[in-house]
Amino acid sequence: MELKHAHQVPFNELLNETIDIVIAACGYESRSSHLVQLSNFNAKRKIAFLFNEEKDCNIHKQNQLIYQEKGFECYFLNSNGIDEITELLENICSNASCDNIKLIVDYSSMTKLWYGTIIKYFAFNDLEFNNLVVYFCYTPEHFLPPTIRKGKLADPQPVLSNGPSMNQNKPLALIIGLGYDEAKIEFLCDFFKPHDVFFFLPNPSFDAQCTILIQKSNKSVLANAKPSHLMHYAENNIEDIDSKLTSLCLSLRLKYRTIMVSLGPKTFSLANFLLNARYPDVEIWNMSGNEQSIDLKAAGVPIVYKAILTNIDEDY
Repeated sequence: MELKHAHQVPFNELLNETIDIVIAACGYESRSSHLVQLSNFNAKRKIAFLFNEEKDCNIHKQNQLIYQEKGFECYFLNSNGIDEITELLENICSNASCDNIKLIVDYSSMTKLWYGTIIKYFAFNDLEFNNLVVYFCYTPEHFLPPTIRKGKLADPQPVLSNGPSMNQNKPLALIIGLGYDEAKIEFLCDFFKPHDVFFFLPNPSFDAQCTILIQKSNKSVLANAKPSHLMHYAENNIEDIDSKLTSLCLSLRLKYRTIMVSLGPKTFSLANFLLNARYPDVEIWNMSGNEQSIDLKAAGVPIVYKAILTNIDEDY
């Protein structure tokens, strides 16, 4: 399917929609069940991904009970369970009974591989139905400073690669969404040896403390970054992120092999995957974190980003 258009909508708009399918992650964070408790989606199918690695976590068990009470089918997956998600999506799509589908994806507690797999599946497959509307929902969290464990960093890996890069012979431009661990920046630059590096800083963020800590954690990086290579974005405005990211990538991709790495907020990561759906030559790589898992609690109503995909060719 082709991603035709995407824009942010108020949460209340979602409550007035007739939804066919809801997909969410039942995780180890208290906010995992926030959306389903706020809403009463009367969807034909409601599916929750559960973490195999967190089966014994009390919060995970509590969230599972909430999802089951709300009528969700629960599936235990590995955090890197791409094949399992693809099989579930194939099952969902093969049983779709109409030509226009409306789907909610709550990615608040999903891994990048999970929601990246969902986006890639819909963007790069011709499906039985012609029109798909996906509401990507993200529940902001109350700020908690992460605990960074010291240890050897693992080499970055391509995420959901579309095959070997066709741009291997071009100079490399690296786009990094800043997070809390400055050591990763140095590691990425040593690994890729880029010709140019651009940084995205969440400012404003959901909580000002988040921006302050990211600035403090990346003090030397920010001090040495060219002003033209440092982009500020509003964490709660995915249209703003998409606009700035798309503008930058379009200016780079013909001359450079362009790679995006998100070390920070999930709204920035989502924009990465949606951009890759339009421009598959712009690569997404991931770097595993040394952050310890913490219980994030919901802060406010979910951020909703509406994406419209279609199989229908339009003549202009």
